[in-house]
Amino acid sequence: MKKIVLITIYTLICGAMFAVSADKETKPDGKKTDWERDGLNGKVKSLKTVSYTATIDSGQLRKGEIIEDKWGFNNTLIKINEKGNWTEYSSYKPDGENIRLEIVKYDSEGNPFERRDYNYGNIARRWEFTADKNGNIIKALSFDTNDNLTAKSFYRFDENNYQIEANYYNANDSLISKSISNYDENGNLIESINYGSDRSITTKTLYKYDSLRNNAERTIYGFDENLIEKTIYEYNEKKLVTETNTFKTIDNSNSKTTYEYKKYDAKDNWVKRVEYKDSVVVKITERQIEYYD
Repeated sequence: MKKIVLITIYTLICGAMFAVSADKETKPDGKKTDWERDGLNGKVKSLKTVSYTATIDSGQLRKGEIIEDKWGFNNTLIKINEKGNWTEYSSYKPDGENIRLEIVKYDSEGNPFERRDYNYGNIARRWEFTADKNGNIIKALSFDTNDNLTAKSFYRFDENNYQIEANYYNANDSLISKSISNYDENGNLIESINYGSDRSITTKTLYKYDSLRNNAERTIYGFDENLIEKTIYEYNEKKLVTETNTFKTIDNSNSKTTYEYKKYDAKDNWVKRVEYKDSVVVKITERQIEYYD
């Protein structure tokens, strides 16, 4: 099944809910479960993730308060159905107040047909999805709090069920943006080109992979083909990202983020990770994982 229309929220939450991962394997993403896509072992039923501030005190790692941010990415709970696809995503303030709740409904074939987003308990938007005979999501409609249509998205796939084109329109059918994706012979995404409302190129992103098909490099260029950003990834033997090095031309800056996985559970899923920014410890992330019997 394809869940391309869920990419917006999926992209936002994957860093918080799962291990940082930039790998792309030959199996089309939509044909993977969320367990497979995010490198989870076993039939995970729910995943609670909490991130804390961190310091080094007298040579000892110390955990501080729960990190609070606007969207609540540092305090989340994801529920996953028995087919391996997430059904609910919640984020919270440190005091437990719910910030955001997103609920996905699936049909008998396992394809998502509706998603409802809530902010602080109030409906924020609703989505309707349409799938083709292969289970690829080819159409998505977005509605506001009054259930008025606000946006439309259309997707095209090749014979291998890889998404090759996405078009985004407002309610009046005016183009907002468009993207084209290209893959290598192994099914790895190697190029993504984004276009603006005037159909001119806005950005082009290129991807390179290591021998294990981990995404080893991502490079972003602007409309003028000048470099915007380049990130290099390193992984451990479990295919978890251990280091990212990013160069940005806007401020000519280099930054390094390092991930140290301190503890794994009986299913070999990580449950404690320490994050460093330019060699300075900044965050401890802990996960509580519940499994189906």
